[in-house]
Amino acid sequence: MSPLTLWFIPTKLFPRRVSYYLKAKGLPRSLLSSGALKVIPVVSDPATGISQALEGFEKAPPGYTYPLLRVANADKPHGSPTQEQYFITQSMTVIDYLEDAFPASAGYRDLRGETPAQRARARDIAVLTNDMLIATLVYLRHAPDSPLKCSGIAPENVSPGAAVDAMQQVRTLAKRIEGWVREDILERGSLGVAGTGDKVTTADCVLAAAVVTCRDTYGVDLLEGMEALNVWIDRYTKSEWFPSHADLGLVETGAVDMLFT
Repeated sequence: MSPLTLWFIPTKLFPRRVSYYLKAKGLPRSLLSSGALKVIPVVSDPATGISQALEGFEKAPPGYTYPLLRVANADKPHGSPTQEQYFITQSMTVIDYLEDAFPASAGYRDLRGETPAQRARARDIAVLTNDMLIATLVYLRHAPDSPLKCSGIAPENVSPGAAVDAMQQVRTLAKRIEGWVREDILERGSLGVAGTGDKVTTADCVLAAAVVTCRDTYGVDLLEGMEALNVWIDRYTKSEWFPSHADLGLVETGAVDMLFT
């Protein structure tokens, strides 16, 4: 069993940020070949909606969502089962664990930020991005002609007013991030949203994954009217740190080394 095994769906809303993180982290392919890290793409059957590991790869244990990180032979949190493994189930927690497992002190690229201010700003943006996504999902469940309309809601409980309010929340949160990054992006030409100049952080991975997925999958523009953030996403998606849709398509076929160096 590999010390770390990661199952993830490369292009889904929350797992996509893990794809972007791995590309930006630039971990060496030797981690894959040595077995120190096993990365397993998960695909969804459009007919059944069931997601499982690509054929030929180890299946994830039942009862979990993706991404899923299995940690073997390591200290377990208090209250964990006695077996020599435990599971990390949330995308941001997976990213945090990988940052700790492959730290800058061991020669790996740091994606948290170099200063306390940068690290705090990166966390702030990641948290607000999650809030934007929650509001976006509310919008999608209530908006007319939405691909997710009535998803899990009785038709009589669908509220167009709730959709309007949710989108207002999205715009309010985007404006807050816009205010934080405007000077760095427009005046300093920064690539990263956390004030890191030409270096990206986890905040860039999280925000970009949200923007691209909502735009391409649901037709929702999270950055509508945001001058600086639109400059940033254009700049970031053209950078070496960004995996293209074609790249992620290859990852879905098993070419996970596309995300490594």
